[in-house]
Amino acid sequence: MALAALRQPDPPAALEVSCHESYDPAHPVPARAEVHFHDASATRGPALKYAQVDGADGNPA
Repeated sequence: MALAALRQPDPPAALEVSCHESYDPAHPVPARAEVHFHDASATRGPALKYAQVDGADGNPA
């Protein structure tokens, strides 16, 4: 995700990249997030892992 944002024709000068992990079945996934793992019936309970990239100014990258 970060590399794709930096390879845009007019890339941002800096990025804020974050990874998130949640075991709350009601945890919403942000619209711009890229889900890497989601298993509602995992053996240890529901699991969700996602990443998101924003420009350093807080706007979507």
